[in-house]
Amino acid sequence: MSELNGVPNPHPSDGQPPVTPPPPAAPDAYASSTPAAPAYSQPSPQATVNPGRTLGIVGFILAFFVSPAGIIVSAIGLVRSRKAGQKNGLALAGLILSIVFLILTVVLIVAVAGAAVALLNQCAELGGGVQQIDGVAVTCPSR
Repeated sequence: MSELNGVPNPHPSDGQPPVTPPPPAAPDAYASSTPAAPAYSQPSPQATVNPGRTLGIVGFILAFFVSPAGIIVSAIGLVRSRKAGQKNGLALAGLILSIVFLILTVVLIVAVAGAAVALLNQCAELGGGVQQIDGVAVTCPSR
């Protein structure tokens, strides 16, 4: 008696039929006819990065200090984000705040300039030296 793959195989002279190992499994017909499932991976970091995000942050900060620059930078950041199909709340907020602060700055400059012109006109009428205008001592330049 001999062994085949660890299974005793009787010799033909022993009167028993030889044991043959089973044939290898046939490939699955269904598996070979269907394409392999696509491999899904994590989205690349570049696909999720908002191209205008950094400009939106910078524009938001500039809105408080240099509003004309804040308008420009925020608008560029907002346009870049919209082209990528993403939202950019900081760029929008920076744009709105920059416009509001620019308008307030212009109003403040006009008000201060108007007050300065009015004061200079009063000084021109009253003459040089220290004058009392509405209870406030003002030094007017002499001519």
